[in-house]
Amino acid sequence: MRFLVSFNYNIVKKVYGVDYLRSFENIPIELDLTNLINSELMNKFIPLLASEIEEYGLNIQYVRVTPNILNVNNKDLIDRLLYLIDYLNVNHVVMTPPNTIDEVIEVMDQAIDHGIRVVWLLDKGKHIFKSVNDIYEISNYVSPLKLRLAMSIVNLKSLREFIKKFLYISGFLKIIYCSNKSRVESGLSIFSNEGKIDYLKIMKVLSMLKYEDDVVLRYKFKYYNYYQHDYNFLTSYVSAISSKIIDDKLKKAIDSIVNEIIEKGFS
Repeated sequence: MRFLVSFNYNIVKKVYGVDYLRSFENIPIELDLTNLINSELMNKFIPLLASEIEEYGLNIQYVRVTPNILNVNNKDLIDRLLYLIDYLNVNHVVMTPPNTIDEVIEVMDQAIDHGIRVVWLLDKGKHIFKSVNDIYEISNYVSPLKLRLAMSIVNLKSLREFIKKFLYISGFLKIIYCSNKSRVESGLSIFSNEGKIDYLKIMKVLSMLKYEDDVVLRYKFKYYNYYQHDYNFLTSYVSAISSKIIDDKLKKAIDSIVNEIIEKGFS
């Protein structure tokens, strides 16, 4: 399991200085470029834009562009985005899924021409991945391209719902987004005193389920200052619990959900 933090590029550019950002040079980053799509991306010389981003010295592992503002009819826009990601030496882009299989395949094909793999975000809103059955059907349809997905814990109602969804789609899951929520606000630090989600328990579950891909901390801008503490704590915590005895109560809960899935299938 690898931990990353997510920055919105425009906010970072306007608010934080280079020195602050360089303190993250050893932490893997997801860089959200959504706000560039309709302005700088179409108007600036791509190598120059890439050079400006690289000045911050960030260890960028993913570029994110959501919500679904990438209309596949505008191939020039998508192409310019992919060229930018290529210049940044990033191999993955996180995008909101379109509404048709043909659009999914077209974007994935266009990305693979640049050596870039698309990770589709399973978020609220209208898109093609409406059910687990849809995910498996689309995976077969896009083969031999590999379907990669991202999910957000904060949108789920309970630990049980998270475990069940994880077990259904774990073969496709590349990213799990983490933040906390209170009664009035989402996007909090995962360890916020106001948060309703127990992330220590979530990390125990992920360790027990042998999750080996990426966990991205994605907070509102005003909580960015918690990133380094939370990243360091989680890295140490997961390393410590990986050698501990299995939590019997969580194991029973996981076994119960596995049995339910075996009995009911994808319903």
